[in-house]
Amino acid sequence: MAAVGLWQRHRWALWLAIGVLALSILSTVPGIPFGPTPAIQLAAFVAVMIAVVDLVLLLRPTSRAALTT
Repeated sequence: MAAVGLWQRHRWALWLAIGVLALSILSTVPGIPFGPTPAIQLAAFVAVMIAVVDLVLLLRPTSRAALTT
C-alpha cells in the first residue's frame, strides 16, 4: 500500500513507509546478534541495511519535495 502511494506521489504514503521501515528495523535488529546461524545473522544485517538506506532516501529533502498531496 505504501509503495503504491509513493508511486502515485501521495504524502500519506511517505509517513506510512517511514513507519513500516522503522518497525522493520526494530523487529530485525535482534536477529543480528541472536540469530541461530551465521546465515540468518547475515540476512538480518542485510535486511536492516536495506531498510536504513530506504529510510535515508525517503527522508531526503528532494524526495519529500516530490510528493504533492
